[in-house]
Amino acid sequence: MFEVCKYFMIFAIISFFGWVGEELFALFITKTKTNRGYLVGPFCPVYGFGGLLLLFILHFFENNIIILFIACIFSFAFIEYFGSLILEKLFNIKLWNYEHKNFKYNIQGRIALETLIPFGIIGTLAYLYIYPFFYNFVNSMESNSLYALSIVVFSLGMIDFIYSTIVIIKIGKKNKNKNADITDKKNEKVIKQLKDTNDTVKKQIKNTNESLKKQISKTKNIIKKKS
Repeated sequence: MFEVCKYFMIFAIISFFGWVGEELFALFITKTKTNRGYLVGPFCPVYGFGGLLLLFILHFFENNIIILFIACIFSFAFIEYFGSLILEKLFNIKLWNYEHKNFKYNIQGRIALETLIPFGIIGTLAYLYIYPFFYNFVNSMESNSLYALSIVVFSLGMIDFIYSTIVIIKIGKKNKNKNADITDKKNEKVIKQLKDTNDTVKKQIKNTNESLKKQISKTKNIIKKKS
């Protein structure tokens, strides 16, 4: 159980930092604010799966940095390609499409050499210098603390996953261009739903306040009549 929770937390940490990296890239390079990935919350599972894949298989190549770099590229290519394919087949959507971003060397818009090389560099450096820190940190946690934290993170992640899936299914049903990147649509829909929820809550609070005022006024009148 400890091992399962340990690798789950490593998956969650890498997913979070992957999301942070995507947001910083969008903010400083493309000058846009977005929310990349499948989930609405601050996690990019594709990075988590990639990180675990690196941990499990790259130790075979850690003595040769060139082979380690190439293995990182192929690992990310595998995850990106089949992740894109699964999303398209299941939901009729694409969360990324390199054909529309002027990436010359791409395969079906699912993977691109221009992104795989940076991924390879980042993955190699992460495996050598960053992942050991995460691994040692999680491995040093007390069992009860690790179990409790894993339950909280898993619960929040499942809520996010279910909500995000509902949003993406709704978008996929209305999506007429399956080659379009629907990230912006997903974000717009979430923002609209949050706004609608906020408006509904405000309306309910207003109605409740009015009902309370009426009840208080009614109670005061009853007291006055009795006195």
